[in-house]
This record gives sequence, C-alpha cells and structure tokens, in this order.
Amino acid sequence: MSQRPLARRFLAETGVSLRTWRRRLRAIEIVGSGLDVTRSALELGYGSTSAFIYAFRQELGDSPQAYMTGD
Repeated sequence: MSQRPLARRFLAETGVSLRTWRRRLRAIEIVGSGLDVTRSALELGYGSTSAFIYAFRQELGDSPQAYMTGD
C-alpha cells in the first residue's frame, strides 16, 4: 500500500491522522524513556519546557508527568 492510501485508511479507522499519531507516539516514547521533561522538550525540538508541556497537554489531555504516572 502506498503512503497516501495508508494515511487515509489510518485516519478513517482511528480518527487521527498518521502524522498526529506519530508525533504523539514520539513524545510518549521520549518521556517514557526516563528523560526529565526539560530534556524531553529539548530532544523533541521545543524552545521551552512550558511550550512542550502545553503541546503535550493539548495532544494527550494531561501533562507529561500526569500522563506517565496515570494520575
């Protein structure tokens, strides 16, 4: 299957774009690897920790720490 049909099918079946899913997965992997939030933000290319926390919360509904601890 080529890239476009895969992306369309993924969106249809999950309700989220493949790009968004990959971005979320990468953030979860980095935070879950044990890096602190500041290092995670820098690793993902954010200019500040607060920008990363804001984006993480917008995407996943919780702060990185709350998401990883299940609070």
